[in-house]
Amino acid sequence: MFHRILASLLVAAAIVQAVRASKNTNADVSVYGDEVGIKRFAWVTSHLQKGDRLARSGAPDFGGEDTDQYLSGRGLQFLKSQGITHVISVNSAAKFKTMERALAKGGIAYTPLPVKDRGVPSLGDYEKAWNAFKAHRTGATLVWCGYGHGRTGAMITALQMFAEHEGPRPHLFTHADFQANIVENDGQRNSLLALQKMLFERRPK
Repeated sequence: MFHRILASLLVAAAIVQAVRASKNTNADVSVYGDEVGIKRFAWVTSHLQKGDRLARSGAPDFGGEDTDQYLSGRGLQFLKSQGITHVISVNSAAKFKTMERALAKGGIAYTPLPVKDRGVPSLGDYEKAWNAFKAHRTGATLVWCGYGHGRTGAMITALQMFAEHEGPRPHLFTHADFQANIVENDGQRNSLLALQKMLFERRPK
């Protein structure tokens, strides 16, 4: 038992030191994330307000199906080493309590907004995600779905839109932005265009 605990502590220390030793580029951090099951981890660096910290990844140890997700101790330590304090999950199995409990062990808050694979978050989902992001803005939020592309890309884009509309001249998102965020299908793109229209209509005249 002692040896297993010691081994876990050594691995955790190695992860922290390795991430610190890197220059915290997305490429470097993603490599360490891959090793502990947090694949395709990347920081979002555009269309946010100063001080905002937003990241994206695949679900922990994703194995091809949304229910194939498991957060190991090493995965949790990696998230903590990156300063993640809040996770938004748009995985269709997001409401499984096992993930919420695993994150809670590391003091990480959890917002489950289940969306089926290749599905489309609703405008209500986008609003809930934004409110949760704002509630945890002093820390860092991570968004994941299953693989970490379409649904995650849609939610990341939505959060960027909301952040842009806090400023005086919000960016007009186009299909190029959706492609850069790996938004997968027309349904997701159309939902984001609808959100953008709503946000512009809300602005003071």
